[in-house]
Amino acid sequence: MNKNQIEIIESYNQSSKDIMDKNQTIQCIKNSALMLIDNGYIYISFIDGDNEGFEKTSFGGENKFYIYYYKKENIKNIIEDNRIEIIHEYAIDYNEKDGRITKDIILIG
Repeated sequence: MNKNQIEIIESYNQSSKDIMDKNQTIQCIKNSALMLIDNGYIYISFIDGDNEGFEKTSFGGENKFYIYYYKKENIKNIIEDNRIEIIHEYAIDYNEKDGRITKDIILIG
């Protein structure tokens, strides 16, 4: 990672105004569904759960990122309510640095 990338990450992490809230995230999914071309695909990935807050990630070094967790069924309902058929669904266990195991969900519609 070069110096400019690190500065961008640090600037993003320290400015909460740049973080989408859960309602904006859901609206983003709805907007994406509206813009999807015929026979197009949508790829959505997230961490399954109810948590939110600043966390260290495997890709961010010592930086913390604001992470929202989402319930898989809630996101699936939003996707399906917007007339997108989920054609692939994956749940991948992820070992966090602190010893927790989270579940990364990938939905493709």
